[in-house]
Amino acid sequence: MIHVYVHYPTIKEARRISKVILQKHLAACVNFIKQEDMYWWRGKMVQTKGIVTLIATQKKYFRTIKALINTEHSHDVPCIVELPVGRVLRSYERWLVDETRNPRAS
Repeated sequence: MIHVYVHYPTIKEARRISKVILQKHLAACVNFIKQEDMYWWRGKMVQTKGIVTLIATQKKYFRTIKALINTEHSHDVPCIVELPVGRVLRSYERWLVDETRNPRAS
């Protein structure tokens, strides 16, 4: 099990892409977190607000999820980070595996 950390500029974009990931059963759930950011972009310090998602999935789906997000995301360089998960409640992990057992193409 892993979490995939992704930053989006808007909740609308985060929901749209997350819905596709869930519909394809590549993830069991997605959490949405409001966030304020400060970062360097093209030589300037930028301060913005955005949304972070934590996508609960199996490690074997990371590449597929990353490719899907990278294709659909509005940023030139989207923040997509695999976060390993340490200990987890077994029943939660079983649920996650059950929900992502048969990913769909569409």
